[in-house]
Amino acid sequence: MQTREQIRGQSRAEKVAAYNEAQRILQLGKKWQRLVPGEKRPDFERAARAVLQAALKRPLVQKHAHLDIRTNAIMHEQPKHEARLIDRYLRSGTVHPDVRHSFESGRTTRAPRRRPRFTTSRNPRTDPDMPDVELYIQDLTEDLHMPAHLDVRRNEFAERVHTVPFAMPLVPKNQQTVQSRQEVEPE
Repeated sequence: MQTREQIRGQSRAEKVAAYNEAQRILQLGKKWQRLVPGEKRPDFERAARAVLQAALKRPLVQKHAHLDIRTNAIMHEQPKHEARLIDRYLRSGTVHPDVRHSFESGRTTRAPRRRPRFTTSRNPRTDPDMPDVELYIQDLTEDLHMPAHLDVRRNEFAERVHTVPFAMPLVPKNQQTVQSRQEVEPE
């Protein structure tokens, strides 16, 4: 047969307080000293175990009140407690502010205008609305100029000595060999 305390249940705060009390009993057992020779040490571990078992036997009871939220009712038609909870939720910003205004007064704003959707063709090259563009690609992996060392005389970081050309011309291979020969052989 269960006692009235076991049936009553226990809140989360009461359970935490029981755990803390058991921990304090165990800490007291570590600090205990004999005052009289032959004095028996109290059983602190058994006392802490009894407190924990009493806390674990009692069920956890959450104190949630039943909410009487009425559908399609505005603020003054709801019970006071529920109206406050709903208003606090609507003020949190998770929904549009118009929802809160309609909950308070019942007024709704006009329906939002639908924006025209942009039509794009499947192939952007054949789309008549797309402008003619030339595509340039820059390789940024070679363009970084990292500091090599600190120049203590000027008190600034000096760039590395080796610099990479900013943009390399893309020339077909046969033209490149002709250009390199012309550079090597002066006329």
